[in-house]
Amino acid sequence: MQAFDKVKKNKGSKTCGIDGISVKDFRERLDDNLCQHHEELKGGTYKPQAVKRVYIDKEVKEQKN
Repeated sequence: MQAFDKVKKNKGSKTCGIDGISVKDFRERLDDNLCQHHEELKGGTYKPQAVKRVYIDKEVKEQKN
């Protein structure tokens, strides 16, 4: 629940995850979702989804001598 609350409080709550589910959608079925995750973890069948990699362009700085 701590991780869910942290995502809900920041900008991540307004976007969908890699699975296409928003925090709002997840929250609407919170009990079912938590029960499902609990059963998968307990039964050893949990398979985490891929993480979406995002590259952030950064300016090149001069090297210091």
